[in-house]
Amino acid sequence: KALYDQEVRHMDDELGEMLAALDDLGLTEDTLVIFVADHGESLDEHGIYFEHHGLYDSTLHVPFLVRWPGRVAEGRRLPQMFQTHDIAPTILEACGLAAPPAMDGRSFWKDLTGEQEGGRDKIFSLECTLQAKWSLRTSDYKFILAREPDFYGTPMRELYDLKADPGENHNRVDELPEVAARMEAELEGWISKRLAELGRTEDPLREQGITMKAVMETHRS
Repeated sequence: KALYDQEVRHMDDELGEMLAALDDLGLTEDTLVIFVADHGESLDEHGIYFEHHGLYDSTLHVPFLVRWPGRVAEGRRLPQMFQTHDIAPTILEACGLAAPPAMDGRSFWKDLTGEQEGGRDKIFSLECTLQAKWSLRTSDYKFILAREPDFYGTPMRELYDLKADPGENHNRVDELPEVAARMEAELEGWISKRLAELGRTEDPLREQGITMKAVMETHRS
């Protein structure tokens, strides 16, 4: 954990140098700076040690920082949910360009500037490297559905009350069966809809399984 903390500190120092260089060159007000990660990291949460697989927020929730004085107010925070594929159309709108119709994601530039408050009310995710799982996340709950058992021995169905349990430590699938059933039906419905849109019939997690099976076997041994 100390080594990981050192990596974060190193990145923070390097980012500070870059921002200072823009200031020194007089380019700050003409430069949009975005800092984002591609994934989070589980340091020991849920028995996952220094890996970035799984569908818990320790992996899915990533930093997103913006600096553009005069365009984005200092200290502004967005409590809504967004996805990383929303970033590209956001950058295009910030530059006054239209996103191609086929591009995934939708811009949240006006959220950053304070012109509107949008965001997503639900996020669908999947894991196919060391686990075969889908998830549906809202602002209140997360439901995780496994297509096959994982080597951590976690349940096939998980439900977390994110307001009361942001660390996702208490699986409430048996305590809140109606919520779990509703979210599972919505998740399965969304998967079926996307498969139809793509001209597919089989869930790729069932069809192909996990992509790093050899690594999983090494973990087991």
